[in-house]
Amino acid sequence: KLGDPGGRGLKKALGVLLGLIAPLLLFELLIRLAPGAFPRGLSYVWVKRTLRMEMFVTDPELGYAPAAGYERGFHWGKYRLDIRHTPLPGQSRLGYRAASRDFDGAAAPGIVALGDSFTYGMEVDQDDTWVSRLEGLSGLRAVNLGVGGYGTTQEVLLYRRYGRLFHPKLVVLLLVPNEEVV
Repeated sequence: KLGDPGGRGLKKALGVLLGLIAPLLLFELLIRLAPGAFPRGLSYVWVKRTLRMEMFVTDPELGYAPAAGYERGFHWGKYRLDIRHTPLPGQSRLGYRAASRDFDGAAAPGIVALGDSFTYGMEVDQDDTWVSRLEGLSGLRAVNLGVGGYGTTQEVLLYRRYGRLFHPKLVVLLLVPNEEVV
């Protein structure tokens, strides 16, 4: 005879599979319902995934870009992360990480900063990004065009399409060794 006449093998396999999947589904449900109840690293994964789904829009040339008008604050324990996107020049869909303080519209930025998540400051408030600190040290208005996951090719394309519209005096491109340079 071929096979298992009583279906015991199939039942066993399904039982083992359910025994492996059920705890993972339960864990996922707990993380989604109460992210603050878990250590910072676990809740951070949930927050980062949520951020990425909400804060970006697709773009045919860049792949994706920050969504204009996005604004959200995350607070867990003593940590706080406030993010706000301002529309890029001539855009209503695409944006960039906005400064924490408003500037006079006539004040042209002196610096445009390009890079990946280190430039964007994915894990810190705008005031704590290196772009804001450079702004404070230089006295020049700085625009943060960093986008997490971007490579050099996307960063240069972003500058050509939008960054140069700010007419900056200085362009800073941060290259991080863990990223591929094209």
